Amino acid sequence: MKTIAFCFLIYDEIVLEELWYNYFKDVDESKYKIYIHYKLDKPLKYFEKYKLKNCIETNYADETLIHAHNILFKEGLKDDCYKIISLSQSCVPLKPFDYVYEFLTKDKYSHFNVCPDRQCWPKCERLLGYYSKKVIKKSSNWFILNKPHCEIVTSMNKNMINIIYSKILSPEEIFFITTLYHNKKEDEIQKTNNSSNNATTFTNWPGMDYKYVFQPN
Repeated sequence: MKTIAFCFLIYDEIVLEELWYNYFKDVDESKYKIYIHYKLDKPLKYFEKYKLKNCIETNYADETLIHAHNILFKEGLKDDCYKIISLSQSCVPLKPFDYVYEFLTKDKYSHFNVCPDRQCWPKCERLLGYYSKKVIKKSSNWFILNKPHCEIVTSMNKNMINIIYSKILSPEEIFFITTLYHNKKEDEIQKTNNSSNNATTFTNWPGMDYKYVFQPN
């Protein structure tokens, strides 16, 4: 039985937690695992038991978010999960579990919503000392990894991550996709291009292709 990992990186809660509870309520538990990395240990109503014991202190838009993601992903690897989904506390499921499970277990691809290359510059210039320009990419922070790709991104030395990414704003949007491109895994990724409609995680940021234009407050 293939298992899907749902990896929540949260501040202190899961928004609409009851919706998620009902989402998993009647599902065969061998088909999924849930992992939660938190910043503040506020009790959860349904998912308290899924909180990790090795959470780290995280800061806004810095390399600690890469490390927190990798802590989650390593737990998925320990349980031999077939696909690993990155989720925030504000994500909600829009498709039934069976649809998601069938979609993700029918192939071996990872999934990324890739941003235009222009969004990498000039903030990624310091990466040119470590990577060729053609592999430096940016993606949405919500993505799906297959097991081999998860092994690649979690194997990078933590100190090296700090050295390379410590002065880049929101480096978690750069690190995962760039690491896979650098390791020549581009052809093993299903990509959408800054999309709302077809991305595996729906978002509607400014400049995306969704017909209902984002209107900031």
